[in-house]
Amino acid sequence: IYDYDEAGNNISIILREPDENGKWHETQRTQNVFERGILAHDILDRGFIGDYIAAGKNAIKSSKQYFLKDGEFKLNETREWVYGKCEPQ
Repeated sequence: IYDYDEAGNNISIILREPDENGKWHETQRTQNVFERGILAHDILDRGFIGDYIAAGKNAIKSSKQYFLKDGEFKLNETREWVYGKCEPQ
C-alpha cells in the first residue's frame, strides 16, 4: 500500500503478507520525508539515489523502515540525505 502527499511524494509504504489462514497482515512499514525546497530531478531522476527508490517530485530527506516483531513495529533502519549546492563546471 502506497501513500502520497499532495506533491506526489511517496511518503509511506506498507507491506502486507498473508498468514497461514490467508488473512493479510502488515509486516513492514516505511516512512519517507522529502525536502520541499529541492526538486528530485535536480539531484537525480525521480528520487532514485543509489539502490534506494522513493519516487516523488521532491528530493528525499530521510527514510525510516520498520518491521513487525512481537506484535509491534520496531525501527530497523534510518537513512538520511543531506544536499548542498555545487557550481557547474
